Amino acid sequence: MSASVQDICTTHPVSVPRTEGLQWWHTAVIYQIYPRSFADSDGDGLGDLPGITARLGHLARLGVDALWLSPSTPRRRPTTATTSPTTATSTRSSAPSRTRTR
Repeated sequence: MSASVQDICTTHPVSVPRTEGLQWWHTAVIYQIYPRSFADSDGDGLGDLPGITARLGHLARLGVDALWLSPSTPRRRPTTATTSPTTATSTRSSAPSRTRTR
């Protein structure tokens, strides 16, 4: 015996929670952003705040009410090494020194 579409697709009452008296964040759409990977505005490969603000209109069209910015550390400028790995010398001897005294 096969079931009809009407048998499968029955409607059931669904209770929708009331939003009266709730704080705004109980019903808001909150979008979390990791700034370093969200949007890059200056082409250095790392996301930044100007990149985020340039896309606020897109987030608003999606229905986002609030943004949660993940913590991010300050950018570190690359430092140049004073010695190259091929010319660096070790301060540690390769074999321990074993001297005997009599």
